[in-house]
Amino acid sequence: MMTGNEMDVIWRRHMEAVRCVGDAGLPVDLGAVGLALRLAVDEAFVAGGALANDLVAVVGEMSGVQGQLAAMDADNAALAARLRLLAGVQEEAARLRQEVADLREQVIPDYQGQVLTQAAEIGELGRRLREAQQEIDRLTRENGIVVDVFNSRAADNGVDPTPAALPTATVPGWSRSHPAWSALPAADLDVIEQLNAGTTTSRRLSGSLRRDLVLAVIRWLAQEGGATPTMFQFDSSKPGWMGMASGVVALVEDRSWASLVALALAPPKK
Repeated sequence: MMTGNEMDVIWRRHMEAVRCVGDAGLPVDLGAVGLALRLAVDEAFVAGGALANDLVAVVGEMSGVQGQLAAMDADNAALAARLRLLAGVQEEAARLRQEVADLREQVIPDYQGQVLTQAAEIGELGRRLREAQQEIDRLTRENGIVVDVFNSRAADNGVDPTPAALPTATVPGWSRSHPAWSALPAADLDVIEQLNAGTTTSRRLSGSLRRDLVLAVIRWLAQEGGATPTMFQFDSSKPGWMGMASGVVALVEDRSWASLVALALAPPKK
């Protein structure tokens, strides 16, 4: 903005030009010209002040805009950082999805194959166990026939049959229909079927059920043979899945065969 002195300098310079025109012989009213010039200078002064104010306002607005631009730059930088982070997360998610897909294609089929193979092996083992049990039952029946023939010939010759010849093999196998199991509940008979099929073992049974099955066998041997069975007779006639006499004695407190037989032949409690 111009000062008062600067305006005076402008005014005097223009008035000097007007005087030069008057000296050239042209009619000039210096008073009128000076007044017009003063008014023009004053108007220019006012206009210049307004323009200066406008320029100040524009500069202020530009400063505000620059601040907004700086804030926008900061926001843009933060947004770019978030976008980079999101891109990294999406990339990691894609990698994990691919790993899951690979596992489904590799691990699951392998596991299913192993399960099917094991199931087939278990089925084959069960089949072989059933065949082995059938062979044992066949041999047991043949042995019973031999014993019967021996006893018959011994009787014909006036010789008493050996007490060891127990007619246990006259009953086909140790299936659930065997007379030794006649006093057992249906649930125990189902377990016997599982034992014969090889789908479970006597070791998996409760101690009380193992003892009941052993006592039932001893009781039936005693009834059929008419005498107390020995450990050898028990081992020769018991089901294939049942433990040997030397092991089943652990079912009684003193671990003796005599106590186990006495328990089997004891009268039922009323």
